[in-house]
Amino acid sequence: MERIFREEGLPVELTRLPLVESCFNLHAYSKVGAAGVWQFMPATGRRFLHVDNLVDERRDPIFSTRAAARFLAEMHGSLAAWPLAITAYNHGPEGMARAVAQLGTTDIVTIVRDYHGNAFGFASRNFYAEFLAALDVERNYREYFGNLPVEPAPRTREHRLDRAIGIQQAAHMAHADRELLASLNPSLSSLVIAGRRPIPRGVRLRLPESGAAGFETRLAEAPAVERVERTERKVIPVVAHRAVRSARVRPAVLTYRVQRGQTLSHIAKRYKVSVASLRVTNRLDKAGRLRPGQTLRIPRSVRRSAA
Repeated sequence: MERIFREEGLPVELTRLPLVESCFNLHAYSKVGAAGVWQFMPATGRRFLHVDNLVDERRDPIFSTRAAARFLAEMHGSLAAWPLAITAYNHGPEGMARAVAQLGTTDIVTIVRDYHGNAFGFASRNFYAEFLAALDVERNYREYFGNLPVEPAPRTREHRLDRAIGIQQAAHMAHADRELLASLNPSLSSLVIAGRRPIPRGVRLRLPESGAAGFETRLAEAPAVERVERTERKVIPVVAHRAVRSARVRPAVLTYRVQRGQTLSHIAKRYKVSVASLRVTNRLDKAGRLRPGQTLRIPRSVRRSAA
């Protein structure tokens, strides 16, 4: 994220904004539809990113960081002050422009104290102060929390798909399992992760570095397994005979209500699925914390459930 902001000519300190927006939760959604660590609304997200029912790049921390850098640069260009541009990330550039015009100043302290626009409520009024507080805590985290373990970034490569491909086939070609590929590509929808829809053409697929070498060759050599045929009412995938037989065992999803004291490993063992698949299916964080009464979706094959 810092590298992207440097490339865009922006202060790297701005990469701490997601701490205020989402606490860096990849699966964060707001009640008004904002998504991802940068909490892009759908309309704003579509200006910079691929957003539809199969791929939502707002949820990808790398793709959305590039979009956030460009959006922040755009707002700084019009408002000419970082405190205003940062506040505009929450309040909107038009709202901040109205505040500047009404008060005749670009001083954030004056605006916070004296501007009383209808939508300039608690969140907008305190957003810049929250950013400064988050920046202070991050810079001095040892003072607040002691020494914390820092996980190394996963080593990955990106490949832009020149044709649609199922996630299981893509995982096989990347020498990875489906859960790993899903975790590296949080922009993919549950329909794609479950194998009910292919990864669309044009998607920038993130691959583990160990399996990226030769992926392009393996993909080019693989036969086309699916094509899409339009009917009068809807688009229906037509697959080869071999794939039609396997469709009988495509993943179904059960639901389970969590009991007090249960963990992901307990539930995974009960249903004979992996902990990773439970995390991916339910978009849980790495810790996989559960609460009593929470409803989980359990991936399970039709054939197994019928047995």
